[in-house]
Amino acid sequence: MSKVAMFMVVDNKDLLPDFLKVLSRFEILYVTLFDCSGSGRTTLLSEESAFQSIEKIMFANEIKEKTFLFFVSDDSKLEEIKDIAEKIFGEANKPDTFFAFATDIKWMA
Repeated sequence: MSKVAMFMVVDNKDLLPDFLKVLSRFEILYVTLFDCSGSGRTTLLSEESAFQSIEKIMFANEIKEKTFLFFVSDDSKLEEIKDIAEKIFGEANKPDTFFAFATDIKWMA
């Protein structure tokens, strides 16, 4: 059993409170939420260089997703958390649902 950091990008912010409520059943250590905007969502991408497109995304007032980072003390719960997320948001990696990944924590202060 190891601690892991799980990152999740959620497209439908309105469903996030439902997910966070269910998530409270797990031993979650810390949660950080922040706004984000990915290149897949923007209408600003064009034939420009990637850096020019990223600069436009940074200053755009387009739809933003929510990204959150949380730490799970029991990595055996990851599959259950993913299943709950799919029930609330829809199948992972499909349009307008969510994207998530987890990684072991080697060191944390």
